[in-house]
Amino acid sequence: MTESIRSLTKNASSEAYSGQRSKFRSGDIFAQSHGSWKSWNEIKVLGVRIATLSTYSHVGVIEVGKDGRMYAVEAVQPEAHRIYLSEIGPFYHLPIEQAEWTSVTDYKVAEAIGTPYSQFDAIRAYFKPLPKGCMTECAALTREVLMAAGVDLGPLSRPDSVVQRALELGSSVTYVHKVPE
Repeated sequence: MTESIRSLTKNASSEAYSGQRSKFRSGDIFAQSHGSWKSWNEIKVLGVRIATLSTYSHVGVIEVGKDGRMYAVEAVQPEAHRIYLSEIGPFYHLPIEQAEWTSVTDYKVAEAIGTPYSQFDAIRAYFKPLPKGCMTECAALTREVLMAAGVDLGPLSRPDSVVQRALELGSSVTYVHKVPE
């Protein structure tokens, strides 16, 4: 998308999950940069990244549960879900200081969970904005949840667009990796 995203990603500080965990807040964004030749799904993701010149292939929202656990709220096949953040693999953390997690945000997340994922919408999002309220692909879900938390990530439902807007709002980028157990 832009050189600023590529250079920030390339130059992002790197932290182990255990060292970064205390910095996660509800409403922060995580972004991933997938794509390899290991599976058909990874090949498709890599193809989209190449065709769209995208740095990121996936985004979602971090939620700190009432139990103190860290969750990833994301739209993936077959449907949007909430899983432990520690299970999603390496990611880029973008803190969103402006996010105010409230009961409205909780409701929006509950509304999103179980929404069927749409590859068609994920492709369509690269050509035009998706309708307001759409949560059928990762960037659209992230935009809608953050809107409920008081943060406008702009009209585009593309991972790079979400990251770019977060950077414009003053976010930083930290690469979070796993430490072998």
